[in-house]
Amino acid sequence: MGKISKKIILRDDFPKKDGTARIDYLIYFEGRKYRVYSGKSVEPKYWRHELECVDKKCDNAAEINQELQKSLAEFDSLIKRKNILGEKLELDELKSILKGSSLDKAKRQSEIKKHPLISEAIDNYVNFKEMKPGSKTNYMITKRVLLDFCQMKYKKEMTIDKIDFEFLERLKKYLREERDIPNQLNTIAKRFKLLKTAVRYSIKSGYKIEDPFVDYPIEHGKSKDIALTVIEYEQLCHTEIPKSACASLRLARDIFVFCCETGLRYSDAMDLSWEHINSKMTAFEKIQIKTTRKVFVPISKRAEVLLKAYKRRYEDAQGHVFPRIDNQVMNRYLKELAILCGTNKNLTTHVARHTFGTRLGATGKVSAFEICDLMGHSDVHMSQKYINLSKDDLMNTMNRVWGKI
Repeated sequence: MGKISKKIILRDDFPKKDGTARIDYLIYFEGRKYRVYSGKSVEPKYWRHELECVDKKCDNAAEINQELQKSLAEFDSLIKRKNILGEKLELDELKSILKGSSLDKAKRQSEIKKHPLISEAIDNYVNFKEMKPGSKTNYMITKRVLLDFCQMKYKKEMTIDKIDFEFLERLKKYLREERDIPNQLNTIAKRFKLLKTAVRYSIKSGYKIEDPFVDYPIEHGKSKDIALTVIEYEQLCHTEIPKSACASLRLARDIFVFCCETGLRYSDAMDLSWEHINSKMTAFEKIQIKTTRKVFVPISKRAEVLLKAYKRRYEDAQGHVFPRIDNQVMNRYLKELAILCGTNKNLTTHVARHTFGTRLGATGKVSAFEICDLMGHSDVHMSQKYINLSKDDLMNTMNRVWGKI
C-alpha cells in the first residue's frame, strides 16, 4: 500500500459571503492530491494554520475541533485495518470517513460504489458459468485483448462502469485497425458479444451501472463458408511442394487434406490419437472438443494413406496422430499453400471441414441427417446448408414417389 498523508487546511482563498471559509482535509493518495470538504467553516482570523485547528477564542471551537479529530482518528483506523487484513484501500472510503461517516457506513458505501475491473467481471462470469473448454478459452483471449487495449489507450485497466459508447467505439477501431494483426468483423463481433455477456452478468449481480450495449449495434461480417471445388481440392492434393520448403508446410497440407476427407475440426485433428482409430484403419470414433458429441467417421483411402505414413514416422508419448502445430501458424502455411496450388480462396483450417460437408451434399446421395452424424452437428439445421437440391432433383424425387403410388 502506497504512502498516504493528510492535513487540515482552511480555504481562505475562497471565502463565503458570510465571511467564513471552509475547512478541508488535504490528502495525498497514490501520488495524487485530493481535497475533501469537512462540512465545517470558520472565520479566517480564528484558524491556527500551524496547529491545524480552530482557535479556542471562537465560540464553537471545541465542537469543530472535536469533529475534525474524530474523523482523522477514523481515517487512521481504516488505514491500519486495511493494512492488517491486506485489503486494498479505496479512495471513496477515505473520502467518506473524512466527510463524517462511520467505518461501517464507509465500507457499505464503498461496496455499493466499487465496480470490478473488466478482467474481474469476465473472471466472475467464467467462474459462475459452466462452460466448455473452448468457450472458456475464448473468454480468456478476450480478457487479454481488453487488457492490452486498456493499457494502450488508458494506461491502466478500466472498471466496468467506464464502458460507454466512446469506449466501445475506441475498442472497435483498435481491433479493426490498430492491432498488429487487425481483426475481421466477425471476430470483433465475438469479442463484443463476450464482453456484453460479462457486463450484463455484473449488472444482474447488483452492480449499479447503465448497460452500454442497450443501443449499441454489434456489427457482423458476412458469413463465408468457403469450400474447395473438386478440381481445386485435387489440385491442392497433387501440387508439388518444393524440396526446400519447411516440414511444417507439408504437415499443414497433410492435416488439411485429412480434415477434408473426414470433416474434423482443427482441434479434433490435434486431439486425434491412435486409440480413436480401429485396428484396420477403416473408421475412427471420438468425442469432439467443441461440442462434446461423439462422432463416428469412416476413413477414406486417401486418409488411410496419411494415417499409415504418420504411424511409421511419428507417434508422441500421448499417442497423437499428428505433430503439434498452432492453428494460426497452420493458417499462415495454408495461405502459402493456396499460392502454390493457384487458388485465390482464403484457406484456413475450417475450410477443410466445409469442403468435406460440401462434397457430401453435392453427391445428392447423402441426407442432411447423415451429414449431421458424420460432422457431429448438434442440430440437423446446421447440416441442411450443404444440401443444395435443384428443381430437377426435386422433380425426380417426386416422380419416384408418385410412381410407387
